[in-house]
Amino acid sequence: MKTIHINDEKELAELAKNFAIGLKGDEVITLVGELGAGKTTFAKYLIQSLIINQEVTSPTFPLVNQYSDHDYLIYHYDLYRIKKDEELEAIGFNDSIGKGILVVEWPEIAIKYLPTKFIIIKIENLGESKRLVKIKEND
Repeated sequence: MKTIHINDEKELAELAKNFAIGLKGDEVITLVGELGAGKTTFAKYLIQSLIINQEVTSPTFPLVNQYSDHDYLIYHYDLYRIKKDEELEAIGFNDSIGKGILVVEWPEIAIKYLPTKFIIIKIENLGESKRLVKIKEND
């Protein structure tokens, strides 16, 4: 497990950019943390690092946003409002696994559908702009 102390949003953006460098294009990345921890902000910087000049919006209301260019296909899910397995199927969650990079906020409801190997990024709010980020592979 890698643990990183973040002092401001600029450092969070840099972490996301550095993390993106190692991605191949088929990873499942789960973002865990309380409301306001910075999950969507991290996802935004991660996606913008992979797909240049891409406006990234929160998928809170549409539940999923899809981004692509000639190098990457990215699905950004926000499962906060999902309560049943049927709802996951309705938004195409299972169909997207293995077809690009999945960035999943609030992954708890979908944990049984995730592949055996995925990345967990836990973000803890330490107050003001400070965060503690823990990154580990689940395998």
